[in-house]
Amino acid sequence: IPFSNDHQPRRAISVLDCGCAQGLNSAAALKLFLQALEARLLQQRQQQGPQAASSQPLDVVVLHEDLPDNDFNTLVRTISQPGSG
Repeated sequence: IPFSNDHQPRRAISVLDCGCAQGLNSAAALKLFLQALEARLLQQRQQQGPQAASSQPLDVVVLHEDLPDNDFNTLVRTISQPGSG
């Protein structure tokens, strides 16, 4: 479990993109997932109040995986572009 500076457990979610290639195929799906997650957390905060678990920071980690000969330089350029996800 990741810890914040005050040593309190933080909430985290990991997403694995298997066979990522240059990242183009999963960018739109990942963007939709993150938008839905943000909307869900906002809804929970509104329903449960500021002391709810959903009010605590959420770390999102996206892992991209592919074969060793994949062009990871292009993947990094793709996911670094504004609006890519």
